[in-house]
Amino acid sequence: MLKKNVEQTRILIVDAKPADYLPVLSASDRLAICWQIYRSGSDALESAMAEGAHVCLINTRLPDMTGLELYRILRPRLRVIPVVLVADRYCPDDELAVLSAGTVHFVCKPLEPLFLEKILIVRPADRPAPASLGEKELLDVPQPKETTGAEP
Repeated sequence: MLKKNVEQTRILIVDAKPADYLPVLSASDRLAICWQIYRSGSDALESAMAEGAHVCLINTRLPDMTGLELYRILRPRLRVIPVVLVADRYCPDDELAVLSAGTVHFVCKPLEPLFLEKILIVRPADRPAPASLGEKELLDVPQPKETTGAEP
């Protein structure tokens, strides 16, 4: 279950279509979450968006830049904040680029409240930020099967 200090959780969303997050936003009463929404990368850059945040959800396709570009610009400010890049639809190239950049997860819409709960179970202060893709555990990425060399 979620830790007791979740009532202080602040989640940032950078997406031109915040209505896509309604299923997750509806869980905010139960999870006691404070939301801050930006509709473009430039809006997010103009604010002090990383101050006091616990999780950041960034869409991969923003009106003025890609979510990956925004993440790379904000990475010094987001060092200990888990960043999840969210896609409107799945693209394997986007997934590889996003995870290689050091984000925590790559997910596709629609987001489910259960996913948010899983992200919030371990707060940023409880885990160090990953330095590279090789140093973090990717729970949702299937590993290739080993072969014995003999083909059936």
